[in-house]
Amino acid sequence: MVALNRAIAASMVHGPAAGRTQLDELVADARIATHYRLDAARAHLYERAGDITKAAAHFRAAAERTASVAERNYLLAKASLGHSRSADTRCQPISTDPQTSRSPALLPLPKIV
Repeated sequence: MVALNRAIAASMVHGPAAGRTQLDELVADARIATHYRLDAARAHLYERAGDITKAAAHFRAAAERTASVAERNYLLAKASLGHSRSADTRCQPISTDPQTSRSPALLPLPKIV
């Protein structure tokens, strides 16, 4: 898992392609080669690169490999979201105006009685 995290970190610094290159090297490691997290990480990097089709395929592959129902549902939801949006709309700027923003951090807290 450390190598998987290292690949994600590399993608944050050097871009998704660099992370995918490191993930490709992990396929030779029997301890992680068939683990769902490898496909999930690959899906995330394809999503960041804008390749929604490949991202969705890897999210589905990861969903098939996990034993957790909650993780499976999350991964399948991520896969289906890829088909409902384009790469052009994946990173929209967030409004800094508290009147128009939908960010939970900017919404007023409920009063506790």
